[in-house]
Amino acid sequence: MYDFRPVRNEVCVYLKYHLELAVSGIFERREGSNDTNLKFQPQIMEKLRLLTLLFLTVVIAACQKDPTQNGSSDPDVVSFQGSVSFKTVDPAEKGLDLIWNADVDRIGLFAADGETVEHANIYYAAFSSAANTQFVCPSQDRRIVWSAGAASRDFYAYYPYRTTYDDLTAVPVAIAAKQKGAAGATKHLKQLVNLYAVSKGVKGPVETVSLPFESVAAVIELRLAADRTLSDVRNITLRSTDGGMLAFETGSLNLRNGAVTPGEQTAAEINYEIEGQATISRTPTSFFLAVNPVEAGKTLEVLVDYGEKHLSLGSVVVPESGIPGGKLTVFSLGYEFPQRIAEDLSANGTANTYLVTKPGTTYKFRAMVKGNGTPRTYSYSVNGRPVTKSYSEADLAIKPAVAKLVWYNSPKTADGWVRESPVIIESVEYDDWEGNVYFTTPAEFVPGNALIAVYDAGGEVLWSWNIWAVENYDCNAEARQVGRYMMMDRNLGAMAGREAMNSSDKRAAAWALGNYYQWGRKDPFPAAAEYDDTGFGSEMYWGLPTYTPIEELQQDYSSESWGARNMMFGKIGANNAYAVGDKAVDDAVALSVKYPYRWMAKEVSGVQADNWHTPSYSWFNNTGSAENQTGWFWLWGSEYVGDNLKSIYDPCPAGWKVAPPEALDFALGSVAELDEKPFGRYSRAYDLYFPYTGQRQSAFNGSHIRSLTNKMLVLTSSSASGNYYPVQGSLGGYSSYNSYTGAGYQLRCVREQTTAMPKGRLEGPRAVLIGNSITEVWQGRTDNKTFFSDNDYLPKGISGQTSLQISARFYNDVIVNDPACVVIACGVNDLAENDGQPCSIERVFADIRLMAETGAARGFKIVIGSTPPANRIWWQSEEWNAAHADLGQRVVELNRLLKQYAEERGFVYADYHSALKDDQNGLKLEYSWTPDDRVHPSAAGYAVMEKILKKAVDKALFDPNATDGDGQIDDLDKWEGWE
Repeated sequence: MYDFRPVRNEVCVYLKYHLELAVSGIFERREGSNDTNLKFQPQIMEKLRLLTLLFLTVVIAACQKDPTQNGSSDPDVVSFQGSVSFKTVDPAEKGLDLIWNADVDRIGLFAADGETVEHANIYYAAFSSAANTQFVCPSQDRRIVWSAGAASRDFYAYYPYRTTYDDLTAVPVAIAAKQKGAAGATKHLKQLVNLYAVSKGVKGPVETVSLPFESVAAVIELRLAADRTLSDVRNITLRSTDGGMLAFETGSLNLRNGAVTPGEQTAAEINYEIEGQATISRTPTSFFLAVNPVEAGKTLEVLVDYGEKHLSLGSVVVPESGIPGGKLTVFSLGYEFPQRIAEDLSANGTANTYLVTKPGTTYKFRAMVKGNGTPRTYSYSVNGRPVTKSYSEADLAIKPAVAKLVWYNSPKTADGWVRESPVIIESVEYDDWEGNVYFTTPAEFVPGNALIAVYDAGGEVLWSWNIWAVENYDCNAEARQVGRYMMMDRNLGAMAGREAMNSSDKRAAAWALGNYYQWGRKDPFPAAAEYDDTGFGSEMYWGLPTYTPIEELQQDYSSESWGARNMMFGKIGANNAYAVGDKAVDDAVALSVKYPYRWMAKEVSGVQADNWHTPSYSWFNNTGSAENQTGWFWLWGSEYVGDNLKSIYDPCPAGWKVAPPEALDFALGSVAELDEKPFGRYSRAYDLYFPYTGQRQSAFNGSHIRSLTNKMLVLTSSSASGNYYPVQGSLGGYSSYNSYTGAGYQLRCVREQTTAMPKGRLEGPRAVLIGNSITEVWQGRTDNKTFFSDNDYLPKGISGQTSLQISARFYNDVIVNDPACVVIACGVNDLAENDGQPCSIERVFADIRLMAETGAARGFKIVIGSTPPANRIWWQSEEWNAAHADLGQRVVELNRLLKQYAEERGFVYADYHSALKDDQNGLKLEYSWTPDDRVHPSAAGYAVMEKILKKAVDKALFDPNATDGDGQIDDLDKWEGWE
């Protein structure tokens, strides 16, 4: 009644099928492995070449579709057309069509004459990738064709095809209890459902037999929403609370009547594993599950696993229509979190560090802006070239997707290491509706530090914040007035202040140690665990053991006495660092934000530098152009570039900023009355304790902590005027230096709002002269040996010092002496590069300006002396002088800045340069100490300078316009006769 003939169009499928078999013959699979190896056997390769040639020939000759036929041109061939559509229970909702994949999707066909099955389980493949496609048989011997006078027949089909399914009354089916797919996707459904189709009483020949496939399973679309963002959703669980069957294994389907008999193993819940990233927020996210049909009235609960959290979103009741097989049923479920009571840490402003002080408390802070959220513009010049750095409100805005706890630590106690977190790990979450990060402290308070970061949808860090946990600590109440600054009683990140200063116990005293910071960065690195330069355990010099819940960041040191499986930092410094390479400042800053948990270094192979001049001692490449060399000055709002206001990278809490050099001038100067303590110094004058802190090395051995037991090294906000203060050795000895920015130091915060500088009583000498060797040797070389005593001048010069070093002693040498007037003159040693570093004229100007403003605020009259002429430096090499042939002109440019500034501020400018220079802007020979010196004046040179100096000091003290406001009526009479 049926016969089987070749079909032209099916030859394509046939040849493709056998070509696949031939190709598969050149591969072999290793035992117990997923790896596939090629077998390059000559006979197989020859077979493959012949079949490929045959296939290409037939494709050209036989595979051209007839435009009037879809697949077959023989009218006797039985053509099957199949589609799958899940209509919705609710007519207002849109249905769902599944898409067939050409050749990949295969169905099994049965042809029956009544109860007699004439063709069982014939394999047909989808001809095209479409929702409605023709199915063809790849085998020329098994295709079904109509015979002349054929009676009507019944056709039964199922999907997916299996070679062993020969009984149309018992086709194996199942509904999986474990399913997998992406959020919003439906393509996975085809792998989850069993489909079947029936076409009865078909009389041939007909052009096409239609097979409208139905599904044994129902499809549920869960539209889930929440009033807080649930990030990193990993699993959805659909559970029948009534014990109803949602899934089963090894059931059977009777194709004749569509009856399904579930197997004995059934499940009342379905676990849906999310592929890729998924988020549930106020905008609903859809998830499609295949389920066993459910009768009306049953209750289904939806649970989600996101991050490390588990949450029931609630339940739905199956409507009267039930959840029928082959249909799409939509359930919408929105979850509203209980109203949270949280303490707002950013109520008074955002910052990069937040202080928490109470146990069992939920906190929140605004996380949609960087740092303090204040736009700034910094404008300055480098050797006369203008430089502008700025960030706008748009630059400060961020759009996080998720928040995570990155790392945490807690100080060592008498009982040993503490591995608990100051922040409950699972409590950290980001609310994208509010733009806040929420977290909770443990019921039993854990002191320490923790780093929280927000990430974008792609998993990249957008910004991070330090959570500083000190129980019952009131930083405002414990702060002390130091000059015009209100200073914190402890270093940033420390657990203790004055209360730790008398302890001789290395562990207990270390509670006063704060976090370490690379200059200009906002993110902290752990303090030392105890006062021991040799480290602890197995040569661990990286500080307090610090842990991370993020698996990809964990280092396993569980074999160490101090270690654990989930260490954030280990004893191998290179594993704690990030190689910045030759990236300039802006790119390096971006990397420091992206990797807040990595020490920034030029290289990480041993994290070492070749010599101290290389950029390895900086965490960015500060070589090349003048703009690049100085492009980092603004990171902490240095006074070098303006007003020293807080920047977005300042690590201090809201209302506080990194202390400027002036604040430490007060805190550590001679009037501070420093007493030595077991591990630091105590200021009786200000009731402040300054512990020894050492440093994290900039390059060697991966920023290990060194010099911990005998040095206090404190960062300041200045990029030009001593960005760190080292205190070491004998009591009272302190100075300021420009550090390597790649090194790590501790810092002390001061209030952003400062009071006016306390006015001096002006009971000291008439004038203090602060400067370098030109000031130091003045008394010894002048012919007028009573010049200083006659005029009540106090010289304070030190040979070889740069303006930076001079500014560091301004407090001790000027303010403490309380003069009526201060004369500031320096600069040649900066331009001579005495510190081994190139120096712009603007940097010298910044140091002089800082001293002038500090003195003026104190009430002193200000005289700014010009830098004396010099166009050659005798103590530098001939090569150096040849490379700096413009030295004389640079001195002129520096003096131009100083004179303009003095005029703008009403200060007096003492112009030594014009009186001493020759035609080449060098020191005139008759005024030079020796013919080869040409830097230091002779007695004749000093005689010229003395006339200029006396006139300048007299003018400053008697001219009511010399400084802002401050003239006295009695002074005017003296001024009128001054000339």
